Amino acid sequence: GMRPVDKERYLWLALAGEVGEGCNLVKKQWRDGITVKRAKKLRIEAADVYIYLRVLEGFYGINLDQVATEKMKVVETRPFAKTEHIKG
Repeated sequence: GMRPVDKERYLWLALAGEVGEGCNLVKKQWRDGITVKRAKKLRIEAADVYIYLRVLEGFYGINLDQVATEKMKVVETRPFAKTEHIKG
């Protein structure tokens, strides 16, 4: 099996790779326009990112919803905080 430190690195790098794939698709949409195919691929990449986040959640034994809620309380106290765009 993989050593925990190697698994941790792998998971973070895999997550970054999936985010990079999504960013590349957004770049192509920006440059060339939105297509049904790209929109579908973006949904798939978002799902891949979500899956790696869930795997990391299990790796660390945390509840990401709870951790994110706690973090938002900190972010919202900052004078420059503009979190409307991430509140849904």
